[in-house]
Amino acid sequence: QFQNEELLDDYDRLRFTITNDSAADIKLPIQFVKDKNFGVEGFCPMLRDAETGEPIGVQVQLSKNWHSMTTDKNSPFYAARNDPKRYWSGLWFHGYTMLDIPAGKSVTYEICITYATWGGVYACSHSQISLAGWGGNYQQWETSAVGSFGENFCYDPEQAHGTGAFINDILPFLTYGQSGEKYSWSNGVSGGNMLNYYNADGLFVPVTSVQTCFKSHGPNLTEVAYTAVTKDGAIKVQYGVSMGRTDDAAKAVHSFKYTFLKDVGFTRLSFYSIGSDTYNVSYKTFYIGNADGPQDITLGSKSFPGGYIELDYFGRSGYIGSDGQQRAEIGGQGLFVLCDRPGNYLAQYGVPGSRMLNLLSYSASINGRQYDKPAVSMYISAPSYGTVYDSAAVELCPQAEVGNTIKAGSTVEGTVEYIPLPTGNGEKENGYYGSNSAMLALPEENYTLALAMLFVRGDRYSASASTGEVTCMYPLKIRAQAGETAAEFTLTGGMGYTAVTFTGLDRFDGWRLQQKQGDGWETLDQSVHGNDYWQCRYDAEAGSYELTYNVPCSGDPEQTQVFRLIRK
Repeated sequence: QFQNEELLDDYDRLRFTITNDSAADIKLPIQFVKDKNFGVEGFCPMLRDAETGEPIGVQVQLSKNWHSMTTDKNSPFYAARNDPKRYWSGLWFHGYTMLDIPAGKSVTYEICITYATWGGVYACSHSQISLAGWGGNYQQWETSAVGSFGENFCYDPEQAHGTGAFINDILPFLTYGQSGEKYSWSNGVSGGNMLNYYNADGLFVPVTSVQTCFKSHGPNLTEVAYTAVTKDGAIKVQYGVSMGRTDDAAKAVHSFKYTFLKDVGFTRLSFYSIGSDTYNVSYKTFYIGNADGPQDITLGSKSFPGGYIELDYFGRSGYIGSDGQQRAEIGGQGLFVLCDRPGNYLAQYGVPGSRMLNLLSYSASINGRQYDKPAVSMYISAPSYGTVYDSAAVELCPQAEVGNTIKAGSTVEGTVEYIPLPTGNGEKENGYYGSNSAMLALPEENYTLALAMLFVRGDRYSASASTGEVTCMYPLKIRAQAGETAAEFTLTGGMGYTAVTFTGLDRFDGWRLQQKQGDGWETLDQSVHGNDYWQCRYDAEAGSYELTYNVPCSGDPEQTQVFRLIRK
């Protein structure tokens, strides 16, 4: 549907009225249903004021599917027409919400559904998706996308689908895939993990009691929170996953926090990894460094000048140059890992693009000492699910001086970007066809490394508020104050479109985001079909509203912009 550029700005919009003829106020459950002709991957519904088109903040919980069984007996997705596996298979959307209808009154709203874009910029989405029709087990599976051209990230919170990974299928955004078509599925760069914990006896300890909270499905910013505890009850786990509306790349922001409830002895422990032991892509070339570029690194007995690592896979699992985690430290500001040039891959899935990890923040208190950056280890695993060839994962882990015990009361928290990357511009496999000027200006020579450095330097933005209070940096959140000007802030850096959320608002309507221009202010108006470029969420716990906008940024780490949120 959205391979046609003329349809990128299309939405579904349905105005509806509900009348309560009774003498009592009611809270009415409502279901929205769609079962044909829509781009399911980037699907994001919202309720809007029927007169002004402003999002009202009432969330629409969604479930959706696109998987279908086939009657081809040679396919792994075959099922007879009367097979129970066909139950709930196929293309559909079910949306659920609750509306308050006063006694003797009528209410009128609009249900609006975004697909490819929202306000002319590619919209983001994250939701549960049904696997009925896929053929495997049907436990929780989630998909996240920018635009509506295929999945960009898939998540398996309970690690129940055989990959052994929290972060599963990953596809670049706005890149030509094997098909050579725009606005279609790209080539996978899959695999990654959060906590990877082997106890003192060398046994893997999974997480359990996983709880998921979908705070926002999009279309300006997705937010999903997870809580769990390790099976031995030793580590409390908190994860956050978000992605923003943008024009540059599918930049997933992953946060983690680990609270050690007991003394934890371990033989292997990582807080996050790009690639995993059991779901990965076989890359031949890696760069590891900081905001100044690739840096010298020593992994066990092997030294890699300039942070350039070219692997000669040796057919066995283990850490490079060491029997245990190497725990190398990278000085300076920032930390990045670039996985480039696939060594081996399955031809039917196309040549994989590149991918990177960008450390945005880190703070740890371990055994009474403070750390502002993790150490790095590199592990080679033999083929398993998704890893048809030997592959390497790069881990963020505790420093060597920590030893192999982390004491109760220790905490570790951090935020990273995981970004699937194009390998150049233009009409070629994995070529970028978007419109971001900073990406298009990069030279083709060493394009991927130059692009990685653009994100490393640009996306480590900073912000300060002169009105209101910055409460979170990644993603950026500002607590508003009462008054006509609810917030004013300065943003330095940023790449693509940076999401900013204003919290603590007493109402959803009438607000405008303005940017300072010289001595005056101009409204940041990205509308295509009227008031269609921000999102709203009602925070029932706080009893207030949140508004999220995306402000354009050049990628220049020195660029400074001033904005304010006002109500007129």
